[in-house]
Amino acid sequence: MKSKIIPLFVFILFVLVSCEKVKEELGNAASFDAAVDLPEQTIIIDSTAFKSGTAINEVIPIHIFEVTIDMASIYEAKNITSAAIEDAGFEKISLNIIDPEEMTFDFIKSMYMAVSPEIDFANEKVVGSTGEIPEGSTNVTFAIESIDISGLVSEKHFYVGLFGDKKGPIPVSTLTMLLDSKIKFTVNPL
Repeated sequence: MKSKIIPLFVFILFVLVSCEKVKEELGNAASFDAAVDLPEQTIIIDSTAFKSGTAINEVIPIHIFEVTIDMASIYEAKNITSAAIEDAGFEKISLNIIDPEEMTFDFIKSMYMAVSPEIDFANEKVVGSTGEIPEGSTNVTFAIESIDISGLVSEKHFYVGLFGDKKGPIPVSTLTMLLDSKIKFTVNPL
C-alpha cells in the first residue's frame, strides 16, 4: 500500500508545482512595459517677471504644467479594461534654449523637476535634477531620480514643475526654451 501512496503523492506534488509555474508564467506574460512621451512644453520667460521679487540663489518656479495620461488608449491597444500600474518613473528630461540661439543657462545655477498631485506642490516628488549647470550650456539633460510615481500615473492626472536656483538676471527680454520628457511604467492587467 505504501508503495502506491508515495508515487501518487509525488504525482500530485508535481501537478501542483506545475500549475503554479504555469499561472506564474501567464501572469508575467500578461504584464507589459509602456512609455509615454509627455507633450513638449514651450516655455517663454519674460525677463522682467523673472527678476521681480526673487533674490539671487533663491529657488524659483520656472514652469508648471498639468499632465493627463491617456491610459484608455494604452488599455485599448492591448485589449484590456483595467490594470495596475507599477514601477512608473521618468525616463528622460531635457531642456533646450531655442530663442535666442546664442543664449546660455548662465543665469541659473541648477534646476530640478518635480511632480505632485496638487498644483501647490505641497507633496512634491523630485524626479530629476541637473546638478550645477556648466557655464555656456544651451541645453541640459536631467539626472533621473529613481522615484516611483505609479500612484500619480494610475490617477492619470498630476502636475509637473520645473524649478531653478537663480544665479542672476536673464540678459535678454524674452527667453524661449523647450522641455522634452518621457515616462515609463509597467502595466499589469487585472
